[in-house]
Amino acid sequence: MDKIWYIFIYERQEGPYSFDDLKKDKRISPDTYAWCDGMADWKKIGDIPELDELFHDDEAVCPPLDLNDGGSVSPGASEEIALALGGGLPPYIFLLIVIALVCLYFIISLL
Repeated sequence: MDKIWYIFIYERQEGPYSFDDLKKDKRISPDTYAWCDGMADWKKIGDIPELDELFHDDEAVCPPLDLNDGGSVSPGASEEIALALGGGLPPYIFLLIVIALVCLYFIISLL
């Protein structure tokens, strides 16, 4: 693909990039400004029809996991899933909750 796209990110202009380069670049969002030859001015990527497919990731859709098929989940998969879903609470939070409940139990039993 032709490298025709320039982006304005982190207070500076970068490029040229191809469509595939832009698709792989995790820094960009629909609000990132882009420009190519022939455009009158910079526009947000989300407003450029030629770049509409940048944020349609077919690979992000996973089939449901069937735990009854005898298959296994690779080690570290739960961490990857948690990261993909936004991470959730850090594991040490659960330890703190358990410690707080045990302390509360002892305080109540002393009363």
